[in-house]
Amino acid sequence: RKDLGIPTIFNLLGPLTNPAAARSQLIGVPNKELTLKIAQVLKRLGSNRVLVVHGDDGLCELTVTAPTHVAELRDGKIREYDVTPDELGFKQGNLADIGIDSPEESAKIIERIFSGADAGTARDIALANAAGALVVSGLVDELREGVELAAKTVDSGKAEEKLKNLIKFSQANHQQA
Repeated sequence: RKDLGIPTIFNLLGPLTNPAAARSQLIGVPNKELTLKIAQVLKRLGSNRVLVVHGDDGLCELTVTAPTHVAELRDGKIREYDVTPDELGFKQGNLADIGIDSPEESAKIIERIFSGADAGTARDIALANAAGALVVSGLVDELREGVELAAKTVDSGKAEEKLKNLIKFSQANHQQA
């Protein structure tokens, strides 16, 4: 799958056959046509709160560089809509601003976002996707509300503290293995 460099059926099977039996999920898909189909399958599999997303910029996530198409499963009903960066509270970002070349570079960007040092497109996309997770978890009702809560959490330093705890935990367990 990795050698092909393109999404395969295995990219879709993971969320559909989740061994944790997750009933709430935020899932990115490689094309707009799959959003509704995946939401319908997840409904049949017993999910109760799902956002299936595809960015018009080609990203398989909520994005701020273009509108994002969403198929939302909530209360047994599926609705489709598009959400723009402006509707999420962001200026439209630039896709070139989020290009990365390595896992190490990605980790540095994540650390900059969580520390509050990054206020650009990468932060906005992270907040948008955190908002999606907050919606499917039921902590907020709407994406805009989730963006506000995610930004407040990052700005307060709580997200950075949790990230540092996760890094310590991961490193300690890696050394024990």
